[in-house]
Amino acid sequence: MTYIQGVKYTNINSHECIEDIVSKIYFTYRTGFPSIGSFTNDIGWGCMIRSGQMLLANTLLLEKFGRSFRLNSSSSNEKKENYFNIISLFLDSYDSPYSIQNIVTKGTRLYQKYIGEWYLIIYFLGLVPIQFLMY
Repeated sequence: MTYIQGVKYTNINSHECIEDIVSKIYFTYRTGFPSIGSFTNDIGWGCMIRSGQMLLANTLLLEKFGRSFRLNSSSSNEKKENYFNIISLFLDSYDSPYSIQNIVTKGTRLYQKYIGEWYLIIYFLGLVPIQFLMY
């Protein structure tokens, strides 16, 4: 038995459980993204930023679609478009409000946390409303 965001699954291999898991948004370390200073990857320092991005992205999914949302072949084009619009907020680009580039740029100004330094999740959370107001 397992729980995923409060939903109980007696069989983790069930179609329902797997569909729930794959409908979530996941972020991890990246390499080869547009540079932030001299960095083109976030290996070794970006884990809390990526965790914050995942928390925020999945919160936006919950707000937009509700807990029962599943992305699958029967999802409407509108739902798919909205799902990918949420993901686009986090692309590794200065054009995306919650990109790692924008987070660390603002983090440097506000918290004196420099590119390549490990962030506490509180720094990410403090930057979310600022980024929201800017876009």
